[in-house]
Amino acid sequence: SNQLTLDLNTVNKWLLLSENNRVITNTDTEQLYPDHQDRFDVYPQVLCRE
Repeated sequence: SNQLTLDLNTVNKWLLLSENNRVITNTDTEQLYPDHQDRFDVYPQVLCRE
């Protein structure tokens, strides 16, 4: 199996990235990620970097 790295620039603010951006968890708390033009802002989703 392959391990994917999730893209911090696209992760929705209602998702929590952990374990070196390899695990994602849906949360009830908005995360304080820096603003980025590629960030998903409507639906809880994220892209992979590799």
